[in-house]
Amino acid sequence: METVGNRLKSLRKHLGLTQTKFGKKVGISHSHVSNMESGKDFPSDTLLKLICLEYAINPEWLINGEGDMFEYIYDENDRVISEAMSVEGLEKIRALLNTSSDVKYAYLSYSTNAFAKLLDFESIPLSDQIDYLSCIESIVSDIERINSIMKTSILMRKNTDSSLEEIKRNMINHQKQIKKDIDKLFEFYISLTDKSNI
Repeated sequence: METVGNRLKSLRKHLGLTQTKFGKKVGISHSHVSNMESGKDFPSDTLLKLICLEYAINPEWLINGEGDMFEYIYDENDRVISEAMSVEGLEKIRALLNTSSDVKYAYLSYSTNAFAKLLDFESIPLSDQIDYLSCIESIVSDIERINSIMKTSILMRKNTDSSLEEIKRNMINHQKQIKKDIDKLFEFYISLTDKSNI
């Protein structure tokens, strides 16, 4: 019967990676990869999740042997699109920072620096990085939705009171969701603190 270890080995060979290179991408040693492939070690749920995310693997295939190996094939075109989005984002930041207002510049530079610090997850243990990035992604998505609602409300100012009331209700709902997501991030930080005190 084929095991998770067998499937990990099949995946690694399919990708043309050595045990060292395969492990490095998910923060584990080549000996741990070897032990998992041979069945001496069993990967944790977090490690399985990380492998699936890093290599775009179908979790059902990796864990249960069902379905196709790849959930989504991330090709060179996707990399080009991601890089273009990064460049576009950096250009927007640069354009925003090109302001003659010292106050706007101070707010923007502080916010940009704070956001960059949020994205610096290297100091967080590997086993917690996915949960951390998930918290950040939720907060960023909430902020994007709020931004979209605010822009819509500006465009709809001339509309009826009922459409403005709907926008207000949406804003309040998003405010509650952002509070939940920020609370979740703080709970995550508290759990990290608890772990470090053990």
